[in-house]
Amino acid sequence: MSKIPKVTRIPDLIWDILIIAILVAGAFFRFSGLNWDQNQHLHPDERFLTMVASSIEPVKSFGEYFDTSNSTLNPNNRGYGFYVYGTLPLFIVRMAADLFNQTGYDEIFLVGRALSGLFDLLTVLLVYLIVIRLYRKKSMALLAAALTAGSVMQIQLAHYFAVDTFTTFFTTGAVYFAVRILTQKERMTIPEWITQDPDDDETDGRRTQKYLPAWLTQNWYGIIDVLWFGFFLGCAMASKINSGLVALLIPVAYGVRYANLSSDDRERRIMVYIRNIAIAAFICVLTFRVFQPYAFSGPGFFQVIPSEKWIATMKEISAQSTGDVDFPPALQWARRPLWFAPYNMILFGMGLPFGLAAFTGFGLMAWRMITANWRKHILIWGWTAIYFIWQASNWVRAMRYQVLIYPMFAIIAAWGIISLWDMGKIVIRPRRATVLRILALAAGTFAVCGTLIYAFAFSRIYTRPMTRIAASEWIYQNVPAAINLNINTGEDIFIQPLAFRGTRTITTEDPMGIKFSASTSGILSGIKLEHIIDAAHLPQVKTLQAQVTDVKGNLLTTGLIIGDFPAGNDPRGEAVTIIPDIPVTIDKGNEYHLFITTIEEGISLQTAGRISLILGDGEEISEILLPEMVDGIGPNRPYSIQFNASRAGSISEIYFPKIFDLSGTGGTFSINVSLSSTPGGEQTIGSSVVTVVIPLEKTNGTVEAVAQFDPPIQVEKSKPYTLIISGNGQVELALYGNKPALESSWDDPLPLGMNGIIPFDFNSGPYRTDLNFEMYWDDSQDKLNRFLTTINQADYIFATSNRQWGTTTRVPERYPLTAEYYRQLIGCPADRDIVWCYRVAEPGMFDGNLGFELVQVFQSDPAIGDFRVNTQFAEEAFTVYDHPKVMIFKKTDSFNMEDVTCILRAVDLSNVVHLTPRKAGSVQPDLMLPADRLSSQQAGGTWAELFSPGSWLNQYPALGAVVWYFLITLLGWITYPILRIATKTLADRGYGISKIIGLVILSYFSWLLGSTGVAFSQLNILFVLLGITIISGVLFALQLREIKSDIKDLKKLFVGVELLSLTLFLVFLGIRLGNPDLWHPYKGGEKPMDFSYFNAVLKSTSFPPYDPWFAGGYINYYYYGFVIVGAPVKLLGITPSVAYNLILPTLFSLVGTAAFSLGYTLVDSLNNPEVRYLSDRIRRRIFNTRLASEDPTVVLPSDSHDDEYPSERITFESVPIRTV
Repeated sequence: MSKIPKVTRIPDLIWDILIIAILVAGAFFRFSGLNWDQNQHLHPDERFLTMVASSIEPVKSFGEYFDTSNSTLNPNNRGYGFYVYGTLPLFIVRMAADLFNQTGYDEIFLVGRALSGLFDLLTVLLVYLIVIRLYRKKSMALLAAALTAGSVMQIQLAHYFAVDTFTTFFTTGAVYFAVRILTQKERMTIPEWITQDPDDDETDGRRTQKYLPAWLTQNWYGIIDVLWFGFFLGCAMASKINSGLVALLIPVAYGVRYANLSSDDRERRIMVYIRNIAIAAFICVLTFRVFQPYAFSGPGFFQVIPSEKWIATMKEISAQSTGDVDFPPALQWARRPLWFAPYNMILFGMGLPFGLAAFTGFGLMAWRMITANWRKHILIWGWTAIYFIWQASNWVRAMRYQVLIYPMFAIIAAWGIISLWDMGKIVIRPRRATVLRILALAAGTFAVCGTLIYAFAFSRIYTRPMTRIAASEWIYQNVPAAINLNINTGEDIFIQPLAFRGTRTITTEDPMGIKFSASTSGILSGIKLEHIIDAAHLPQVKTLQAQVTDVKGNLLTTGLIIGDFPAGNDPRGEAVTIIPDIPVTIDKGNEYHLFITTIEEGISLQTAGRISLILGDGEEISEILLPEMVDGIGPNRPYSIQFNASRAGSISEIYFPKIFDLSGTGGTFSINVSLSSTPGGEQTIGSSVVTVVIPLEKTNGTVEAVAQFDPPIQVEKSKPYTLIISGNGQVELALYGNKPALESSWDDPLPLGMNGIIPFDFNSGPYRTDLNFEMYWDDSQDKLNRFLTTINQADYIFATSNRQWGTTTRVPERYPLTAEYYRQLIGCPADRDIVWCYRVAEPGMFDGNLGFELVQVFQSDPAIGDFRVNTQFAEEAFTVYDHPKVMIFKKTDSFNMEDVTCILRAVDLSNVVHLTPRKAGSVQPDLMLPADRLSSQQAGGTWAELFSPGSWLNQYPALGAVVWYFLITLLGWITYPILRIATKTLADRGYGISKIIGLVILSYFSWLLGSTGVAFSQLNILFVLLGITIISGVLFALQLREIKSDIKDLKKLFVGVELLSLTLFLVFLGIRLGNPDLWHPYKGGEKPMDFSYFNAVLKSTSFPPYDPWFAGGYINYYYYGFVIVGAPVKLLGITPSVAYNLILPTLFSLVGTAAFSLGYTLVDSLNNPEVRYLSDRIRRRIFNTRLASEDPTVVLPSDSHDDEYPSERITFESVPIRTV
């Protein structure tokens, strides 16, 4: 007797060690660099939650907790009326913060991040438990847990204090208990506490059962799982309301159990199932009431009318999610295709290894459900499919919104890998079994190792300086402010920037005067002051007067403005424009003087910002920008500023990059610079005298200077000091720094506040600026003027993320000016997409056309060594919070305002359409090819290059016809192994339609490449053909025995199909030879139009093709049929006029052979007994049942196994043939 081989069993301790190791790895990924933004609060949603969490306070009583109008835990009562998140995560974080006394604004967010990571780590454990319960395979459970631990999207969200990881944990918990409900064994029990009291006799017990319905007294086993499901469902909804869709799982679970019951049991159990579902619903509502109390009006626990405020908030956030609300962040979703979410999930959110395994496993599981047992997989697969389709088809297609099903995808991926392995164990053929097991091993290794490597690479972004922080540090050290202290720390030179005055005081006794040289000509129509205010808030009326004189002092014009000059929306005051009484012509190159003063004595007004002279020439409005008006340094007007030293060290130099002579006289001046260790300057610790020479020809410009201290002045970190600057001459000198321009008010400005510096403070900010492009404003003439003014004044442009350049350029109908600005700023070539240029941009890669160069890029991609993944190609939200790409542009010496004006004024603003983000996808296009596509079409090659007259195929048309027909036949042969997989049940195994399918496959993938920017060229079509050939070769090897059998059994049929195909081709070719003319006035029919479109497709290098009847446009018509026949034409290079007459016979031949193939199959099937049993097969597959009259030897799927493999499936061979 042969011995039964002993199965080696892995000890449970090993499995436990492995799951612990996975949890440790998951914790490492999630808790690395928890304070990645160094208390800068750079995630806007997290910043909001932090403000809310730090402002709410614990309630003093149970009644106060449910009092919606007065509870101190209600965000609406703490000044945050638009709170759209669930309150459960907020309460959890606040309770933990109170426990550890970490409730401050700079403390509680770290508690939130730690708990976010912890809950996501618990999700990994839940995934492990789900697989153990459902599939009872620890190897599969470990794979799923490992993929979840390395899921990058979850790792990223675990680094945020947000509600996503909490919601994912509770949702996954609900799935776990739904799985437990699904897998419970049916058992009938009668609890003693219902049926019988210890003092009652047996008759009384029966009496109790008599008066209670059976569904109330039976089958309470497993009710704990029902209660836990309701609890987790309620917690999930109290974290994020849209997670409520997981409630579908409990009726599905009981529905599957119901389907497994006999008819008698179904009648007895139906009410039990309904009872349990109702209990779960009740527990869910109760839990939601407790943990989302302010969704109800209150004030008591039992007042459960929904709160009007909460409903209004939900409606508003829902409206924002539709894209019909004009909300700038929504622009990123304009024109996103349906595959946008899965594309981002596979490449970035999961990573390619996990993503491919997940979606491949998803497809395999769907196939297994169709062909075998659907009951075991329906919960996991169904929940994943429904939620994925819902979120992927929404207008906002964020991969973050799919995070609730990332754990399910991990389970599905692990199932797919293990199923391949198990399949290899039962397949009879050794070679195929080996291939399957090797494939499973390779897939598992690639998925798990690749996912963990990608997770490690991604987690490194939290251990490096965050890009906004790194960029801010660079700005402080490399972009000079008005005053720059060079502190030698002993290791390096640290630059501490300081600000100069930001205002100018105007009085009757001290008027403001400035000399300027006109940079352009025109009629002076206004003098605009950016900010002016009566700081004393005096009640009497104030009059401000402006005068313009020539260089000799002759008065040219004057103007007055009367007002109160209040602060308004800006603490520096609002802008005002003084209209000249007499229009005066300003000539370019001439010098003038501008004087501004108050009329009333005792009145002082403060102005801030630049002054601009508005000129008109009858057609266009232009302006002359004057320097920023500030109180200069003079003998009676010193400047002092207090600061705390950011570093300890010695100051040997103070750098002044821009010194301006406000009087415009020029000459040599002295500046006294001293440093004091006391606020009033009493104790001087160092001083220096700086000589400044301003040539007369530079009175409209600035000069730089350096104050040197010998010996150097020692300073201590964080100690206060006072810097005092005074002048000795009779002129006023102003100190200016470099002016940065910001992109939008919707993005975080740079530099960030660091080292005690508030960079944009109106008074002490070293980088204060009014220069903001406001990219999200609609393109208009006013915005164009704003662009020109901003570019003219800016020394640097800070692009702090992809928020602006990655979104506004997606809607060129609304933002043509903005799109052109971005293209010209970086110098993006016309044949390149603007977004692509910014995604890959590095200093020196492009040459800008606006007089700015890209000098620094800060980009932190997932990387290991030299290998990195450029995540700028992901959706905006994946990078913008924790690793945005920051680009800094610096104005060059080649800057020419006239060139910039010419470039931007060339943009046509007459056709600008205001579109909400959603409507951008449905706007009627202008039918014009974008500039990059048009240039690529024009550069696609000449006709002689594409279809060489010297080619043998074109010199000898007969040879061309032979080669053409051979290529079509070859395509059919190549496609046959691929096609046979789907058509092996046909009588001819699909051979008769293989040529058609071959043409479609070749053209489709060539078209797909052409539609994504890859050239539709002879070489790339050849590459597609080679790719198809390789795939066919692999499938040919796998089906070698079957294909040999086909050739042997169907040889005559195959030969007959080929003879028929050739005959049909030759017959119609003869017809075309009799009338080959394509341009005959009446015999040509529609051929001239067809031929023009056909030529356009052949000549095009991308799709859609250019329109041959509309210069610069694209074909607004269905054209894919021309691509199908055009791909082999372009591949062979046959002249289109000849090819056209070959295509028509080919189509005739293909239609004829296809008709023959289908007809032959239909006739043959009438004699096939399998057709008679088709309905029975479908019923068995769906209902998994067998009638008593059927053959008992037929093997049906069994729920006792994990899955059903081919050896267990119903085959027609096993069905007895019955005759009537």
